Amino acid sequence: MLKAIQCLTETEYWLELLYDGDCLSEEEFGSIYRDCRELYTLLLPLTERSRESYLEASSDPVYARVAKVTLDVLNHQRSA
Repeated sequence: MLKAIQCLTETEYWLELLYDGDCLSEEEFGSIYRDCRELYTLLLPLTERSRESYLEASSDPVYARVAKVTLDVLNHQRSA
C-alpha cells in the first residue's frame, strides 16, 4: 500500500510539471488529477490501518519506530 501512495504522489508531481509546461490542457490535468486524489483518498486509510496494526504487533523497537515515522508522514501528507 505504501508503494501505491508513493507512486500517486510522484504522479501528481509529474502531472503538475506537464500542466505547467503546457503539455496538458486544464481539462486533461483536472481529470487525471482528480483520479489521483480519489485513489489517494481510498488508499490512505488502508495504509494507516496496516501501519497501526504493524505498530501493535511489532516486538522489534527499530521496526516499530520506522512504522511510526511512516504513519506520521502519511498523516502529514493527508492534512496538506
